[in-house]
Amino acid sequence: MAISEALKKKAKKIWVSIVAPEMFRSREVGETNVYLPEQVLNKLITMTLSIITDDPKKQNMNVVLKVTSIRENKAITEMFGYSLVPSYLKRLNRMTKVRIEQSLQLKTKDGVDIIIKALALTKFDTKNSVMTAVRAKMKEFLITHVQNNNYNELMNMVVSLEFQKNMHKELKLIYPLSYVLVKTIKRVK
Repeated sequence: MAISEALKKKAKKIWVSIVAPEMFRSREVGETNVYLPEQVLNKLITMTLSIITDDPKKQNMNVVLKVTSIRENKAITEMFGYSLVPSYLKRLNRMTKVRIEQSLQLKTKDGVDIIIKALALTKFDTKNSVMTAVRAKMKEFLITHVQNNNYNELMNMVVSLEFQKNMHKELKLIYPLSYVLVKTIKRVK
């Protein structure tokens, strides 16, 4: 949004607090400096999950928050996306042998279109037939669980690592895996 020169000269900037979604107990996660609070609307804010939850174990997870409304100089946000830090993925890849990935565009129970990318890492070299079976089971798991959950429920499960644990339980029946992760979740605009 363009600001007129007259407003820039006369008005002072104000601080607007950024409030996390309800799944993070609506706590304040930062501030931004703007001329008008409405300038913050529809902004995307990326931050690590460890900042929001005060859990250092989650420093390898990024969360994208989108400002949806302004109340009393507070920017109210909602979850817009989730991803793992690339350096973390690179480090995991060095420790494992085979990387099995699955990327799908799905619709949640409440009609939100998302792109979800899952990743499974093995300790040993595997045959292509085993990799295909793991990928097919991963696709089946993703389709059923994404379509049976609301967007907020899904994001809550992914952030709490419950989704990944359940997927790992399903996939380890086919082949022993060292890691099963959700690499990215993005809303389709």
